Amino acid sequence: MIEELLDLEEITRGFPGLTRAWGDVLMEGCIAALWFNKHSSELEIVITGKDDRRFRLKFPEERKTQQLADSWADTNEATVNGAACIGILLALKLENLQVVKRAARFSGVDYWIGKADDGRLFQNKARLEVSGIFQGTNSEIERRYREKCDQTKQSDDSMLPAYVAITEFSQPVAKFGKRWI
Repeated sequence: MIEELLDLEEITRGFPGLTRAWGDVLMEGCIAALWFNKHSSELEIVITGKDDRRFRLKFPEERKTQQLADSWADTNEATVNGAACIGILLALKLENLQVVKRAARFSGVDYWIGKADDGRLFQNKARLEVSGIFQGTNSEIERRYREKCDQTKQSDDSMLPAYVAITEFSQPVAKFGKRWI
């Protein structure tokens, strides 16, 4: 049973550490990665992790244009940006955490995230690492998840939990989990 909606347009509303424009770029990459894997604008995505869930994922059909396909011809770049889109939205939907800042390179994570309803965005922070697989197997998803969990150890001195989101676009499926120090 599909529990709830994962609307890609939600990322374009902006967050304290993510502009609307950058959210639109991430959404476009996600649309391209899904479209290139022959998915429609409404589909089911399976989320694995602590609790397996299913979401109805949707995006605006009118965004599927030749211009978008030409702009995102590099499927690797579409996959990277699309995985960030899904990972950020899963952190919001599953943990009520939103982007407060993009992480610096070599920190072991991609984003710093905090409680969306807290009012004190720099309190209760966590880390988010995202990764994408354009077309892969479940064992590749599991391997990538383990690798990315290990990668987050680079910023363990923060003493904050790390969330890891791996999105595979051909099935589509995402693995989302939390790693405590």
